[in-house]
Amino acid sequence: MLEPRASVHALYWDRAVMGQPRLGVALCLHAMEKWGLRRLIAEIPKPNALAAAYVQKVGFKTVGTLRKRLMVRNRWEDAVVYDALPEDLLAVYREKEDGRHRRVRGEEHRQAS
Repeated sequence: MLEPRASVHALYWDRAVMGQPRLGVALCLHAMEKWGLRRLIAEIPKPNALAAAYVQKVGFKTVGTLRKRLMVRNRWEDAVVYDALPEDLLAVYREKEDGRHRRVRGEEHRQAS
């Protein structure tokens, strides 16, 4: 049995969001919950290293490359394909939360000394 499919096309991520992976995680988890999705897939033009780095920070895993998949500036570009399951996203969210709590506790400890 094939899973239901839905496509959402985002042409770009707002640069203000790029440095905030927790926001991307929250957005992805919200979409998955709202529409009952089991997996998200991102296809990113191979030359777009900034977008690729961001989806990896959010928790997406590299799946492979589709050759000459996307038309960019009148030229066919390869697309690197990434996917994310809810547990991938939650792992990043929890990791960021744990790091934030450790930093806060560390600052409190230094102030008390």
